[in-house]
Amino acid sequence: MRQHWGRGSIGSLVATICTAVTLAACGTSSAALGPTTSTTTTTLPVPSVVLATETTGAAAFEGRVSRVAVTPLGRGEVAAPSRPVTIRTGVGTVRIALRQFGSGPNLVLVMGEHGTMSWWDPLWLNALAQHFRVTIFDEPEVGYSATTVRPPSVETDGDLLAGLIVALGLTQVTVCGWGMGGQVALSLAERHAPLVAGLVLVDTSAGGSSATPMSPTAVAAFGDPMATVQELASLMFPGNSLGATARAAWLADTALVTPDDVIASAITHQAGAERAAFANGHIARFAPLIHLPTLIFTGGKDLVVPPANSQWLHHVIAGSTLLIDPAGGYGALFSDQGVLTNAIVSLGERALAVSTTTTTLSK
Repeated sequence: MRQHWGRGSIGSLVATICTAVTLAACGTSSAALGPTTSTTTTTLPVPSVVLATETTGAAAFEGRVSRVAVTPLGRGEVAAPSRPVTIRTGVGTVRIALRQFGSGPNLVLVMGEHGTMSWWDPLWLNALAQHFRVTIFDEPEVGYSATTVRPPSVETDGDLLAGLIVALGLTQVTVCGWGMGGQVALSLAERHAPLVAGLVLVDTSAGGSSATPMSPTAVAAFGDPMATVQELASLMFPGNSLGATARAAWLADTALVTPDDVIASAITHQAGAERAAFANGHIARFAPLIHLPTLIFTGGKDLVVPPANSQWLHHVIAGSTLLIDPAGGYGALFSDQGVLTNAIVSLGERALAVSTTTTTLSK
């Protein structure tokens, strides 16, 4: 696994982790951050349509892109996979493109603003696949997914994610969201709590009056349909030599995967949804009510979602664990994948232990 942090940075990371865990409202022991062995495997239904698009070489484990028809769930509605879902959101069925690989408990990754599922570093995905059955997907209008007339918002994306989980028959799901994807994960936890066993919030802001705003440069770039991946990558990693190395590695790794695209309207819609989530503060009001195993990860030099946002979430979510890469930016999740992978594995094990004592789907 590629390592990009120097010895001093690793020492700072360990110190930061220990401090963050010590300050947790309901502390989680540092031993919980170590890797554990997953023993539960879920067999998933085969999506209805398989596309020709597939990865090769080092990323071949990701397999082909497939599509499944997804009906968003209404707020508070939980349906067993074998039962029809009643639409209460005014949004029709949409075909969502996805990839699934690995074995173990279910882990769903939710991409952030302006990104596609080809943005996930395949080296990191391969590490996760050793412990989880991983699902990655494209939002509507993004990549290989179909378009939709749904009103763009974090809430409707959360409803769609709930529908995807049900359509695939997933249970005891750990949901990992990056950036805006973390907001979608939080919305899912609020509106469809029985579907979620654990949360991983990477570089996530709850918005509202307590939020530390993104830099105007980052807001403009991620909301610009003309911005290239290379231009966005310059904001995702620090501007020093360490950041330049991490940025080049991420661009090289993601180039192993057949790229999918984001159309201009999707970028505009996502930017509008992000502005609305920051303005209405709904997620911030809900966050203190979360009672799920929660891991929060951020880069100490993040210019896109300033780390103060993650620190605020850690403060209000009781029992949460906060990891800070002191030298990392918005792309810190890819800078030292081993640290985050081990923490997610530990979180997934705790989430699985908790969820087995509760009912995850309504009878």
